[in-house]
Amino acid sequence: MINLHHFAHRVQRMFLDASIEDFDRLSYMDTRLLRTFVSLHDTGSFTATAQDLAFAQSTVSAHIQSLEQRLGVRLFDRLPTRVVLTAHGRRLLPLARQMLDLAAEAERIADPADGHCAVRLVAPGTLCGHRLPQVAMFLRQHHPQVQLSVAAAGTTAALDALGNGSADLALVFECELTNAGIGGERIGTERLAVICAPDHPLVGRRVSWQRLAEHEFLLLEEGCSYGDVVARRLGMAASGRAKVSRFGSVDAIRACVAADLGLSVLPRVAVEESIRAGKLATIDTPGLPAPRVLLVTRAGRCDGPATATVSEALRAAFLPNPPSPVG
Repeated sequence: MINLHHFAHRVQRMFLDASIEDFDRLSYMDTRLLRTFVSLHDTGSFTATAQDLAFAQSTVSAHIQSLEQRLGVRLFDRLPTRVVLTAHGRRLLPLARQMLDLAAEAERIADPADGHCAVRLVAPGTLCGHRLPQVAMFLRQHHPQVQLSVAAAGTTAALDALGNGSADLALVFECELTNAGIGGERIGTERLAVICAPDHPLVGRRVSWQRLAEHEFLLLEEGCSYGDVVARRLGMAASGRAKVSRFGSVDAIRACVAADLGLSVLPRVAVEESIRAGKLATIDTPGLPAPRVLLVTRAGRCDGPATATVSEALRAAFLPNPPSPVG
């Protein structure tokens, strides 16, 4: 039986042992095979992988066979409905993603004329709408070569995006990071607010969780860490009979609460404007959580200057007095 540690070492040496003269060959051969390998894992199908990469299906099969022959192990088990990774394939997957990242970074270094660098960020909708605009403005004015793309997602989806390589950075509300390949840095805190319609009888009053649990609550969909904490507290206060509905949009929650269809808990930054405009009001609640915001990256990833620039801009956005983007 092949030792998995020895196998992983062999894979890493495919790139590390290459000379400068060999790099073009490795870039063409190995990254192509690894990209096919990763796509086949993601799609679970030779046909879907062929469509994803614009290859003939026979080419996909040839790539996988070539990679398996080169490594001397079987990487996939062929099942009737899909293909799944073997133990060796599971060990190769994070290494393959890392090597594809490194190869892409090397290509950017090798082509200094291409000054544009894309950074993919995943963050909760509340942060996308109320924290990231100033980050995007700062980057546009001071680092126009950095192309920031942002996708809204809850904590679970954001961590999955980092794990599968479809995101470079993620912002999440504090949670337990169980993936050893992911690390988080606390960069700020978001104050939460219990919100209600302006004419709600509990406006401005100090109300216990038991009293709150008597009312309908509109929370963000599961996977929003602070929303899940609030749902659990309401459930405990109501002995498991809390009335909670889940929404996928902060805007939808604000509109429904303003129409007196229920209460909610959202970051203060997401409702401040509506409160000032008299469209929403707040309820004073003891023990309201104050979730910390984590900047999350994949451990061991070789981040380029663009990712470092975006990370610094995100840290600055959570300072008590963030710098103005104008300057």
